[in-house]
Amino acid sequence: MKNISTTLVAKNKSHLLFLTLILCGCSSLPLNKEGNNVIVSTNPATNNCKYIGEVVGSSGKEPSGFWTSNKDLTISAMNDLRNNAGKLGANYVQMISVGIQEHYNVTNIGNAYHCIDIQNKK
Repeated sequence: MKNISTTLVAKNKSHLLFLTLILCGCSSLPLNKEGNNVIVSTNPATNNCKYIGEVVGSSGKEPSGFWTSNKDLTISAMNDLRNNAGKLGANYVQMISVGIQEHYNVTNIGNAYHCIDIQNKK
């Protein structure tokens, strides 16, 4: 009797873990404090901006990308880009490329800048 109940408990725990992983994979990545201060645009940076480097933001991949909505994948990739730019000290990103691969992976690439004119507006 103990072997059957132990097996059922183990199965229930594994099912609960699987459901938790699925639900966690369905939501978008949040912005961190630094990423919240980053503006993203396709417009070139102004002359008051210093180039910091290239940044990449991505979301999806296997297996979570299969059951995450396109909207959440897109938001997560943008938030990842902004968070990564913020870690470098950037406050502006000129978006260079957006890639969607087989509807379960989004990757954004941009040039990160620190702009004085943006800092003064905050």
